[in-house]
Amino acid sequence: MDFFNQLYYKKQRIVSLWRLSASWLGLGLVFIVFIFLGYHTIGIIRKERLLAREAADLEARAAGLKSENEKLDKSLGGVGRALKIEKIGKADLNLQKPGEEVAIIVFSTSSPDQGVTPAPSFWERVRSFFSFLGF
Repeated sequence: MDFFNQLYYKKQRIVSLWRLSASWLGLGLVFIVFIFLGYHTIGIIRKERLLAREAADLEARAAGLKSENEKLDKSLGGVGRALKIEKIGKADLNLQKPGEEVAIIVFSTSSPDQGVTPAPSFWERVRSFFSFLGF
């Protein structure tokens, strides 16, 4: 009977160690999951802060461009404003008035090829090579 009691206690000890190790394993897995989630949460927060900074920079740039636009509007104001706007539209934006016809003049920068023969193609060079050998 003493033998069976010892086996029973050994079995109970093994079961309790197994339960203890399983609980530590579960606790370790939960800890790893929390670290993983925390790491990714910190990454998301960093990206959000970076995007917020970029948005603030873009808003500041937009405000600067808006003030520059207002300065340009004031400089264009006066007698020749319509003429200046028309000139800028035609020169930079290639715009035209309704009913207006536009002519495009293209100046050639290269002289016409007179007396220049084109370079022989690959097959013409191969044929000339074999004709030189007598084939």
